[in-house]
Amino acid sequence: MKRKKKNPEITPNSIIVHALRLLWLHSRERRAALKRDGYTCQDCSGKQSKAKGREFKVEVDHLDGKIDWNVLADYIRRHLLVHPDKLETVCKPCHLKRTEFRKQIEGGSNVVLRLESLALFDSVGTESVDPASGGNGDRGGMADLSEG
Repeated sequence: MKRKKKNPEITPNSIIVHALRLLWLHSRERRAALKRDGYTCQDCSGKQSKAKGREFKVEVDHLDGKIDWNVLADYIRRHLLVHPDKLETVCKPCHLKRTEFRKQIEGGSNVVLRLESLALFDSVGTESVDPASGGNGDRGGMADLSEG
């Protein structure tokens, strides 16, 4: 049994782009546009057909312009598929608490939280945190709050 050689053109970026394209091709938004337009080209009125010898395909165009798949893939790599040092395992309830806490902090998307204990979140409630003070205030449980 021969082992298949790896395709040198397959890169982590190309895998992400492929997954994004599949997501788009199978999206309900794309299907809704096709159905709304009756699978008919809005410029020439050609209707999609699979009849042998009369094949005609239609596509869905983004009216806002061309999608740059590589920009999307780069964004995913920078913000979702990050180095494990930038990830931490938590249970679902604590993850939700952390997310809510970040929303309360001005500019929460640029804030990196380091916690001494999850008990900190039991007292978050409606208290406000001053990002300029480093967020430590009277909270006690915060080890480090710095912009990242």
